[in-house]
Amino acid sequence: MSQIGLTESVKGDSRRFEIWLQGRQEVHTIQAPSLDVKQSWVRQIKGVLMSQLAELKGKQNTALAKSNH
Repeated sequence: MSQIGLTESVKGDSRRFEIWLQGRQEVHTIQAPSLDVKQSWVRQIKGVLMSQLAELKGKQNTALAKSNH
């Protein structure tokens, strides 16, 4: 899950965005029905990705703390 990314703007249509996996080896272009819907989706996806990042950082910090004892 840590290798998921988001590109908010895709050339050609302001309603499109990309979700990509593993350094863009797999890219999914998504087109929302409207710009407002796209902004809502992107905001929600960013929230999930940021939550996952925070969780991963927490796990890394816990592992580092354990290895230092």
